[in-house]
Amino acid sequence: MSNLTTLHTEVIAHVDRADITLAQVATFSKLARMTLERAKFLPKFLRVTTTLPVVGNTFDIPTDSLGIINCWLHTGTNTTKLERKDEKFVRGQANSNIYYWREGSAAYMRAAPSAGSTIRLRYIQAQTDMVAGIDTNAWAVKGYDVLFWCVVMHTELFRQDEASAAVAEKMYLKALDDLELFELYESHSDDTSESGDYIL
Repeated sequence: MSNLTTLHTEVIAHVDRADITLAQVATFSKLARMTLERAKFLPKFLRVTTTLPVVGNTFDIPTDSLGIINCWLHTGTNTTKLERKDEKFVRGQANSNIYYWREGSAAYMRAAPSAGSTIRLRYIQAQTDMVAGIDTNAWAVKGYDVLFWCVVMHTELFRQDEASAAVAEKMYLKALDDLELFELYESHSDDTSESGDYIL
């Protein structure tokens, strides 16, 4: 576990440059997070589950979602797994409680389910930027080695030291590979109760 202040100190020690500021490391950590979260493989510690209200025939996708793993509609005592399709396909289905389509951050079913229905969504959560003294960034808490080397890579690129940046890139990819990862674009599951169909 580490926060931005610790990361700053350790990056300075590694690159052996005292002129790298805390503000610069904050910028590099933001760039590192963006780099990591565009990867094809992501660690399981980024997965979260939330419950969302259904309003009419729609529900909102969380703004911090990198992609949906699984989506369930809860209506009374019934639970139905929803699958994403395009709008034309969904509107052509007689059973409106199996599919949904997306328009931006909103998701739509063909018809409104019963009042009080909810959505349980399991998704990949984008992390907020690191803040000095606060340990809330999952990369810093559970994947510090990955974050550290990716920040070093961006620091070396800033310094225009491409050789050192290439070494740091290899190190962060190795550290990422050491974590429990899953393939973003193929089916996967957390356990026997979930059949994953990750959809961006």
